[in-house]
Amino acid sequence: MIPQIDLTRQHAALRKELLEAAERVLASSRFILGSEGEALEAEVAALSGVRHGVGVASGTDALHLGLRALDVGAGR
Repeated sequence: MIPQIDLTRQHAALRKELLEAAERVLASSRFILGSEGEALEAEVAALSGVRHGVGVASGTDALHLGLRALDVGAGR
């Protein structure tokens, strides 16, 4: 089988940073709307060159919000 993506190797380079972030989230018990989420949104916005970034629960939610923002609906 040919793997599509090697997350093990990708995560190895970020292991320390990922574990530290997970510990901060667990210690705060703020799994949503916490400082880690706010930091992620700010980083995504900066990387995208926009003023705001919005974290959502899934890729489907992101697509749904994007389509609604563009006023795309049935038959359009």
